Amino acid sequence: MNLPVFILINAVSIVMDGFITLAISIGSNLDVTIARLLSVAITLPCLAYALNHLQRAAPSGGVLLIVLSGISTCVSFGIFALIITRNPFLQWPMAFLAASCGGLALAVAGYIRARKKVGRPL
Repeated sequence: MNLPVFILINAVSIVMDGFITLAISIGSNLDVTIARLLSVAITLPCLAYALNHLQRAAPSGGVLLIVLSGISTCVSFGIFALIITRNPFLQWPMAFLAASCGGLALAVAGYIRARKKVGRPL
């Protein structure tokens, strides 16, 4: 899998995560942080399935990409939770945007580093 496809899949996962967070926070009386945690719990298996499905033709590297995307999604949730708890008057979409950009940057940096370590595209 090349880098633009990896970025696109992670970006689609971020958009899906945002819409699920919005739906859970509007549809229930839960805190936004809990809604985002539930959204991450729903989004991670979908992301893992998509990456696994696209990596079937590749001999290796699929598990590495799934782990890399999972770690960046969890880091994104952690940044989101820290921003929201530190500044509760900040609107949650702004915190979501900042955390998602950080998570995507981490995923891209990890992909580039893993590609250099393996010596070929993942």
